[in-house]
Amino acid sequence: MRLCERTSTRFRRRGESRFTSQRPLTDAPPPHHSQSALPAAIATFTQLGRLVMAQNRLTALPAEIGCLLSLKVLDLRGNALRTLPEEIGGLVKLEKLLLAQNELRALPTSVRRSPLALRPRWRRP
Repeated sequence: MRLCERTSTRFRRRGESRFTSQRPLTDAPPPHHSQSALPAAIATFTQLGRLVMAQNRLTALPAEIGCLLSLKVLDLRGNALRTLPEEIGGLVKLEKLLLAQNELRALPTSVRRSPLALRPRWRRP
């Protein structure tokens, strides 16, 4: 399977039949502060516009994050991220990349060269 191959575009809510409306997922619900990894399957949510993974225990992101070409907001505040994948710089619609309270030492070259609309917000620990 290729890195960005599309297999699904939505989460199913508890108790919801799999035969209900197949509207694409555009806003991921925030997790319950216990995620230590973001699965590579995130690549299947190609129409996702906002992903909030703040206040979790993430230490890295999969390269598949670069498949979320509709992503406008990526909130990764309050994790334990040390690096970001180069693929994150390919998120051409990204307007907000929130990175405060992580263990980042530098941003990938692809992020530093991204359009002016992308204004990373991060602080060194």
